[in-house]
Amino acid sequence: MKRIFITLVTTVLSCIILFAFVACKENEDEEERVQSTVCSLEEAYESGFISKDDLRSIAYYYNSEEAATDFVPIPKNPESLSEETVRKIKKAYYFKVGGEKTEAVVDDVSIGGYYGTYSGCVVVVINASCMSGIGGDPVYYPEYTIDGVVFYQYTPLKVWKEITG
Repeated sequence: MKRIFITLVTTVLSCIILFAFVACKENEDEEERVQSTVCSLEEAYESGFISKDDLRSIAYYYNSEEAATDFVPIPKNPESLSEETVRKIKKAYYFKVGGEKTEAVVDDVSIGGYYGTYSGCVVVVINASCMSGIGGDPVYYPEYTIDGVVFYQYTPLKVWKEITG
């Protein structure tokens, strides 16, 4: 009888601990989903998150060798993204495209390029695996213009912004 009671108590405690960890993980994911947003470069510009000078700097870094030589861009600050920021961007994008409803994992998302941070907005190329169910057909434009600013060999850029409250 004592052995059955100990087994029962151990099983119940194990279940409680397991559910506590699962609940924490879900709350953690939900919290990060609410604290940041991902949108297109066009949406960020139209919403006023980034200015025309920011847009010109982004095009300068994006176009690299084909960039206008008479323009002095806003320096990239930071010069590269931290691991934590990359993780937050990947997670925000994962939830935006409904990754949790597929067999995809956050690691199916990758950052293909970084073009600077402007007023808290991080501009990147985001790639996702088509095989995972969250990536789509690659989009490419030989030339793409946003309010007179030209991007060459353009793959749509994404803007990530952390929401502080």
